[in-house]
Amino acid sequence: MTFERLPLRRVFRIINGGTPTSDEENWNGDVAWATPVDLGKAHGSVLQSTSRTLTRVGLISGSRSVPPGSILVSTRAPIGSVSETTIEMAFNQGCRGLIPRQGLDSRFFRHQLSVMGEQLQALGQGSTFMELSGENLASTSIVVPTPEEQRVIADYLDRETARIDTVVAKKQRMIELLSEQRSVLFQEELGRRGVSWPDVLSELDQSCVPSGWRVLNLSQTLLQLTNGFVGPTRDILVDEGIRYIQSLHIKNGEIDFDRGPFFVSEDWYRTRPRIHLREGDVLIVQTGDIGQVAVVPSGFGEASCHALQICRVRGEFLSGEYLGGYLRTPFGYSSLLSRATGALHPHLEGGIRDIPIVVPPVAVQREVVRLVGESTKFLDDLETKSVSQIELLVERRQALITAAVTGELEVAA
Repeated sequence: MTFERLPLRRVFRIINGGTPTSDEENWNGDVAWATPVDLGKAHGSVLQSTSRTLTRVGLISGSRSVPPGSILVSTRAPIGSVSETTIEMAFNQGCRGLIPRQGLDSRFFRHQLSVMGEQLQALGQGSTFMELSGENLASTSIVVPTPEEQRVIADYLDRETARIDTVVAKKQRMIELLSEQRSVLFQEELGRRGVSWPDVLSELDQSCVPSGWRVLNLSQTLLQLTNGFVGPTRDILVDEGIRYIQSLHIKNGEIDFDRGPFFVSEDWYRTRPRIHLREGDVLIVQTGDIGQVAVVPSGFGEASCHALQICRVRGEFLSGEYLGGYLRTPFGYSSLLSRATGALHPHLEGGIRDIPIVVPPVAVQREVVRLVGESTKFLDDLETKSVSQIELLVERRQALITAAVTGELEVAA
C-alpha cells in the first residue's frame, strides 16, 4: 500500500513558542507551558500537564498556545521529542506547535513523528547547540493517508503500543524493585548479625551492635580524608593520559569511566600526590548527586579525581569494600545526607567525619561483603535481562509504528 507524501507545512500550521519575562505576574497560572523536558518525558504519547504554568498575562506577553489535539515537537535539547496536547498548551522557544488542518487525525501524525527522531536530528544546525529550524521542520516530508486510513491506523497503533507500553512499564517497575532490594541487602545482612538500627541517626551507638563490634566516627576508621582537585578543568584536561574521575563516573557503587572519559597529563598528576587514588579508596560525591559512593577496585591503575571526597581506610581493621557497602545502605546514605550544607546548592564537606560507622571484626566484614556481593550479582543479572527485554520491546514498538504509518503493514478496519 502506498500513501501520499507531503511537506509538513501542507498538513499543519506551525507555531513558534516563547518564554515570558520572570515577572511574578507571568507565572503559576492556569495555562500549561511545555518545554523539551516535558516532551521528552511524554515522548510518543499525550501530554496532559507540564512542570510549569503561565498566567493569561504571561501567555499574551511572551508565548503562544495551541488547542487540544495539536502536536508539539522539540526542536532543541534534544531535537525530536513529540507529544500530542489534550488541553490548551503554551510552550517555549525550544518547541514548535503543529496545529492540524481540518479533518486530520492527530494521533496518526503523533505516532508517525515519534519514530522520525533520527531524521529530524539530522536536519539540526548550529555550532553552539543543534537546533531544528522552522523551515527545515516545515519542509520535512511526511506520509498522509486519507482521513479514514489515518483513523484505522491510529486505532490499531493505539491498541498495540498500549500493550507494549504496559509490558515495558512492568519491566521498569521490576528494575525499580530490584534497585530497592539491592540497596537494603547490606543493611539487612548486618541486621541479621545483631545490629539494631535506630530510627534516629544520632542514636546509633555501642548498644546497637553485638559484642566485639564497634561504632566509630568515620574519621576514626580512616588514614586520610581529603578532597579531590577543586578548580577549573578547562586548562588541565587532555585527550590521553592519567584517568581523572568525576562525579558522573560514580554509578551503582562503581566507577564507570566509560560514561565520559577525562584525562590529565602525567606531569599534572605527579605534582599532586595527595589526590592519587589507590585500591580500596572510597570516593564520595560531594556536589550534585551527593552521597553516591564507589570504591577504587583492584587493578584500576593510576588515577586522580575532581571534587570527590577520598576516604583512605585504616586497613588493619576496616576494608574499603566494607566501608563503601556500608555507606550505600539506607542508614549510611542518610547519614551522609544529614551532613550536607548549603540551601541552594547542597554539598558535603568535612562534616562527614563524625558520621557513625558500624565496624565488625575484619573476618565478619569479609563475609558480609562476600554474601552481599553474591546476592547483588544475582539481582544485577535479573536487571540486565530486564533492560535487554525493554530494549527489544522498544525496538518492536518503533518498527511496528514505522510499518503501519508507511503502509508496509496493512491494517484492517
